[in-house]
Amino acid sequence: MLINNHNSGLFICEQFSIQKTLILDHFINFGKALFVNVNMRNIEKISIRSAVFGDTFFENVKWGHPNFKCDRDIFRQLKNTYDKQANYIEANKFYELEMESYSKELNANVSKTWQEKAEYVLFSIGKYISNHGQNWLLAVCWILIFSLLMFCWHQGYKLNIDVLTDYANYSFNSHEFWNDLAKFANPFRLDLKDDDKAYITLLHKIFSGFLIYHFIIALRRNTKR
Repeated sequence: MLINNHNSGLFICEQFSIQKTLILDHFINFGKALFVNVNMRNIEKISIRSAVFGDTFFENVKWGHPNFKCDRDIFRQLKNTYDKQANYIEANKFYELEMESYSKELNANVSKTWQEKAEYVLFSIGKYISNHGQNWLLAVCWILIFSLLMFCWHQGYKLNIDVLTDYANYSFNSHEFWNDLAKFANPFRLDLKDDDKAYITLLHKIFSGFLIYHFIIALRRNTKR
């Protein structure tokens, strides 16, 4: 299906399917277009060169998993369109595509200035911690792993195979061990006066706060944007 330059300010597309390819070759303004019961599950490629979605409304549009050839701004507009409709599940799908497109932009500029390198590093960290706020469970795993490692450092455990094997039948099965770990992992704990390794506790609090922030963002994004 090929659509050339067109202003689609007021039209309704209802109950139709698109097969194989959708190409918007030139600028198109969808305006207040209404798409209802559109099936694109079998589509293989969607190419949108330039478009404005404005007040476009999507109702029961099945996007499938096509190969998108679009600029980041297209994904941003589609994300915002679904956000306006309170369809946060579909909005999150286009948010993820927007982030993937942004990642490609950063990769292209990563060697230019130190600011762009720093931005790329922060962006990459966000991807691995919570997939840019898409995966709250991944953030929880990082919180637990990080807290365990920092606790072992705080307690002076050497993280090697022999020591871990020794503690498998003692520390890791000990009620006292897990109780102390829970106290240490609490980022709101304030009793540092008698802590002879307060610098480790402080580092844990700082980075745990960063991980918890990603967890909260991901949890909100999976419920309401």
